[in-house]
Amino acid sequence: MEVVDLERLKKELEMYVSLIVIENAQVIPANVQEKLSGDLSEVLKVKDTGTISLLCNFNDFKIYLPYSAITALEELKSHPLFKTVPGHVVTAQEQLVKNENTFADYINHVILAGLTPTEFYEETLLHETMHLCGSGGADALSEGMTELKTRELAQKYDLLTSGCGYPKEVKIVLQLKELFGGEVIDKLTFTPSTEEKLTYLNEKLGEEAATFYYQLHNATNESFQEYIKTRFKGPNAAYDKAATYQKIDYTRAYNLIEKYQESKKKK
Repeated sequence: MEVVDLERLKKELEMYVSLIVIENAQVIPANVQEKLSGDLSEVLKVKDTGTISLLCNFNDFKIYLPYSAITALEELKSHPLFKTVPGHVVTAQEQLVKNENTFADYINHVILAGLTPTEFYEETLLHETMHLCGSGGADALSEGMTELKTRELAQKYDLLTSGCGYPKEVKIVLQLKELFGGEVIDKLTFTPSTEEKLTYLNEKLGEEAATFYYQLHNATNESFQEYIKTRFKGPNAAYDKAATYQKIDYTRAYNLIEKYQESKKKK
């Protein structure tokens, strides 16, 4: 099996942290910024997490690079199209923020490009670094906001990210951005607690906006939790992950957004 280039990934992590803090200094809490200004050399760890997805544990101040991904990539090497398009790019930079990519598209990219474990980790590292810098996760809207900020930063600075993460959630957050404004979404992104988000929205935009967000949070999580809680592993892990994500249905959430949009037009 190929050796993971941790030193290369650590240098990229340090660069990402610097850019994220510069771009979001007004919304990242001071205590988090202080933590980020310290030693980052031990943040990245290759670990058997029981899934192929990278994981950030903010409390441990670690980003775990899943060993299962290495074994999954070994399985994909047997695919007849593996590494037939070296340098394949899944998303053009100009389409990075708004696109129709899915995780199935990403699997196809991994195969065609013949990604190494280091390259596979690199394409999600910016998203996980955003979590390390204090962005919320583990619920649909928080992951959507984190991924949107990841794509926007990657596009601005020409950074590497797949542009395939959480496409359904990004679509919803883009609609929220139109309704609430970019400043509010930036603040919500780096406010991990749902309760704190609701308090902020109530103070900033009023009770109606906070109630709408609470309802949307619940509606999206109904369908999201099976996906986020599943630990994808084994030879078919990538395909299982794609299939589980495909089942997510946000019809109720879309209806709530439409209803809120209509209420705003009447005022």
